Amino acid sequence: MSVRPGDRLPVLHKRMTQEIIDSWADISGDYNPLHTDPDFAATTRFGGAIAHGHLALAWLCELLLQWAGVSWLEGGELLNVRFVAPVRPGEHYEVAGVVTGDDDGRATLSLEVVGPAGVCVTGGATAPVTGAGGSVEEKRTLRQPARTGPVRGESANEKPHQRLSAHGKGALS
Repeated sequence: MSVRPGDRLPVLHKRMTQEIIDSWADISGDYNPLHTDPDFAATTRFGGAIAHGHLALAWLCELLLQWAGVSWLEGGELLNVRFVAPVRPGEHYEVAGVVTGDDDGRATLSLEVVGPAGVCVTGGATAPVTGAGGSVEEKRTLRQPARTGPVRGESANEKPHQRLSAHGKGALS
């Protein structure tokens, strides 16, 4: 894959929902009421529930994975990420990036998540571009680490997909 400064990554269009936030709370164990209790969150300086920062980071990683393929997973790095404004349920967001440099097969990028009120998350990344754009089949066959036992909050007889399916669609669909 050949990249040049100024190249734009295809924009991702995302929508945050309270269901996604609640699913992340279940997965992470972070039940801070700022995220999970809209009534409580309305009394804070944020004026309502806000998404966990990891959800916006996941969007940045999704953008980079779609652009660079398995190369992102093998050697990509997020850099200097700043949370400028909250990501809120019920709002639509664009996740965008632009190549700012290419040094010996490694691209430098500027990234941002933009919502109705403007930029919410900003930062950068570096990603290898040699062999970038790995196929979908390559992405599907990436090895998953072996599990040695149940995850906290999961019974020994419960499979991970059973816990997630209780919320319907996957957290980031």
